[in-house]
Amino acid sequence: MATHGRRPGSAMGQVAPGQSAARRSAAEPALSPVRAGVIVAVLLDPPLLVQAIWQTAPATRANPLAVGAPGGPVLAACPRAATRGVAAGQSAA
Repeated sequence: MATHGRRPGSAMGQVAPGQSAARRSAAEPALSPVRAGVIVAVLLDPPLLVQAIWQTAPATRANPLAVGAPGGPVLAACPRAATRGVAAGQSAA
């Protein structure tokens, strides 16, 4: 079990014997930052928004799909739409 900066055997919020709460808080921070050993970045292809639409309406997988608000930019595009030149960030014509 990870202790996240606490001494093994100590519970959060408890003060070690012989140590006052004020002394403990000055000696070590109440919450220590957690250091990640490995960070993994994942590129979702197709984007998560397209995947969500495909899950709710499977028939949309057969056609190019681009998602955006009316008059706003394209938020996401499926691979079929991307092969036709549609990309996220473009404005709808």
